[in-house]
Amino acid sequence: MIDVLIAEDEVWIRSAIVMMVEKLGPQFRVVGETGNGEEAWEFIGKHWPSILITDIMMPRKDGLWIAEKIYERLSHGIN
Repeated sequence: MIDVLIAEDEVWIRSAIVMMVEKLGPQFRVVGETGNGEEAWEFIGKHWPSILITDIMMPRKDGLWIAEKIYERLSHGIN
């Protein structure tokens, strides 16, 4: 199973992405949806999904900030 987190502040876009991921096949599972970078990072810290699909520009931390935090965590060998 490939767990996917969707981080997007526009609800209609987030819903469309969820539908697209679900159509990829049964091996993909949307495990979470967040509306900003802080929520996404909190979710990642608890669940560590296989894939993150994120918007770059979001309120309360953006997608680039999340990517940087993931890189920092992985470069320190924490998973």
